[in-house]
Amino acid sequence: ENNLIGTAMSAVEETLERIKGQPGVEGYVICNQEGTVLRRLPTMSQSMAEKYASSMKQLVNKARDVSRDINPREQLRNLRIRTKTREILVSHDK
Repeated sequence: ENNLIGTAMSAVEETLERIKGQPGVEGYVICNQEGTVLRRLPTMSQSMAEKYASSMKQLVNKARDVSRDINPREQLRNLRIRTKTREILVSHDK
């Protein structure tokens, strides 16, 4: 069981390193369903990470509701938001 957890954490670390290495990436936030920040890019302030987590929680809840209204059997997995200057990718898991 510990080996399985270690392998999963290693995969998470590898993914975060890959994300951080992409051009233009300004940060990342990992939070739980309640919107509590679990991890963030170290250069991102805690208050900024909490702001993103809170906003994304609200947005994910709305998007999930819309998705279910359209097709009750569908589950929201990813959400992509693009503005003129930014792109925010949200991966949602229950």
